Amino acid sequence: MSCPACAGRFDARLLHGAHASRAPEFRASALAGTLNEVACPSCGTRMAADVEMIYTDLERGHWIYVGRPAELPDWRSVEATALGLFETALASSPTAAALPHTHVRVVFDTGELRERLVAWEAGVDDAILECVKLHCLRERPDVRAPGERIRIAALVDGAITLVAGPTPATPRCSWVVPRAHVEAVATDPRWRTELPELFRSGFVSFDRYFV
Repeated sequence: MSCPACAGRFDARLLHGAHASRAPEFRASALAGTLNEVACPSCGTRMAADVEMIYTDLERGHWIYVGRPAELPDWRSVEATALGLFETALASSPTAAALPHTHVRVVFDTGELRERLVAWEAGVDDAILECVKLHCLRERPDVRAPGERIRIAALVDGAITLVAGPTPATPRCSWVVPRAHVEAVATDPRWRTELPELFRSGFVSFDRYFV
């Protein structure tokens, strides 16, 4: 790896498969946003590794393919490949096939992985989360600059704090969506009618309409 701060180069051990059912510490790291995060041994700068990974938590029904951020414009191909890998995994493991798989997703970095887990932990459908983001964009298109992504910073008592910026760690702006607004989106059937692809497995993100 190459450090963006001091330009030092170093080797790091990275995960290509994180199975939270076997190692709960992987789930804790994912929720903390530190999964596959490494520190430069020269200057101590911490950075997220840009690496493909599959995160599974079979007991919770989670199977998440983590792609590289640079692959986002090619999300259709990545989604097709990832869902094919999921079907292969089910076919090769009778035990896995017998367990629930209610959250099969494709994301494009560990920040987006964290976002899914935070939403599900709070009992919020990530499809509703994406509809909330889209609603915010319709009301205030300026909250997102070209090329930026909108992410959850916090989800407390039903209210969602969202950030937009080059990366979740360096937000350009942030705002809070009150619980009442989130619930209004969740109970409005028009979202499911207008955007049915957000309520299926795969790349569940409003970015599918912008890249």
